Amino acid sequence: MGSPPDVRPPNADAVVRYDVAPDEPLSDAVLRAAGEVIDDLTAVRPLVAVVDVEALNYLFESRRDADSDVRIVAFAAWELWFVVTASTVEIYDLDDSMDV
Repeated sequence: MGSPPDVRPPNADAVVRYDVAPDEPLSDAVLRAAGEVIDDLTAVRPLVAVVDVEALNYLFESRRDADSDVRIVAFAAWELWFVVTASTVEIYDLDDSMDV
């Protein structure tokens, strides 16, 4: 397998880096990570309105070695940029110049 595309914003540091537990559904990990940035998750659109949570969970259902797993999903939600891998959820400020 090759390297995943670089979907992280250039010259930006993650505002949150959340380590996903081995048996944690990725949709839960995204919400836990978002909860570190968003004070009230009930005040924003539900995650299911932003991304297909079943597909996200299914994609990462089988976890491989974090060093060799190249699966990656990136999406914009709640004015934030999420980069999701099998082992981490990174959140960045959504830059207006980003092509999403």
